Amino acid sequence: MQRLKEGRKASEQIDYFKICLANPAGNIVAFSGGNQQKVLIGKWLIGDTKAVILNEPSRGVDVGARQRIHAAIADLAARGTAVLVICSEIEEVLGLAHRDYLVDRGRIVAMVTPDLTDEGAVLSALFRHQSSTEATPGHASPLPPCCRPIRF
Repeated sequence: MQRLKEGRKASEQIDYFKICLANPAGNIVAFSGGNQQKVLIGKWLIGDTKAVILNEPSRGVDVGARQRIHAAIADLAARGTAVLVICSEIEEVLGLAHRDYLVDRGRIVAMVTPDLTDEGAVLSALFRHQSSTEATPGHASPLPPCCRPIRF
C-alpha cells in the first residue's frame, strides 16, 4: 500500500513539473540536469521538510520549469519550510525571497529588503562595497537606503 501511495505522489510531481523521463523508475543520475533539479524539489514538496538549501535552483531549465520551480519554492516557504536560496541572478532572488543578503568574497556585507529595491540598487551597493574595500580595506562606503549593512 505504501509503495502505491509513493508511486502516486511521484506521478503527481512528474506531471506538475513536466519531467520528461524514459523510465520513471530509472536512476536519477541518468536524467538531465534540469530534470534532476525538478525531481529533487518535487521530493521535498512531498515530504515534511524542515529546511532546504537551494544553490542556483533554476539554472539550466526552461522558462516554464523555472516558473514551476519558483512556485514550488514559494509553496515550501508557505508551509513553514526554511528555504535558503543561493543564486547569482539578482532578479530571481528579489522575486523569491523575503530577505536577501549581499555577499562579497564569502562575507555578508548587507541585507536587502526585496520589496524596497531593484536589481540596479543591488548592483550599485555591491559595486560600491567592492570599490571601497579595494581602495581602503575594511572601510565600506555608504549603501543605498534599501541595503542595510550587517555588523558583526
